[in-house]
Amino acid sequence: MKPDKKPEIIDFDRYKAAQAQAKAKEKARQQAQVKAARKAGGRPPGPGGAEPLLGSRPRAGLILVAFVIVLGLLFVLPKFLSHGG
Repeated sequence: MKPDKKPEIIDFDRYKAAQAQAKAKEKARQQAQVKAARKAGGRPPGPGGAEPLLGSRPRAGLILVAFVIVLGLLFVLPKFLSHGG
């Protein structure tokens, strides 16, 4: 049989220091991942892990809508002008 394990004396100061060190390592690891993603030209993944549909540009949707309207006017406006004359 195995001999009974001796009770361990726990030093709470050392325990707290080890926990703080583990948290600091985890935070440093996460910051390194974000920095590497930025350096690679991408964005760090969000909570869902996916990148937004239109990319990282905040006004991409507005520009896309304006572009579609201009293209629509280029096709529709000449038809209205030719029937008016």
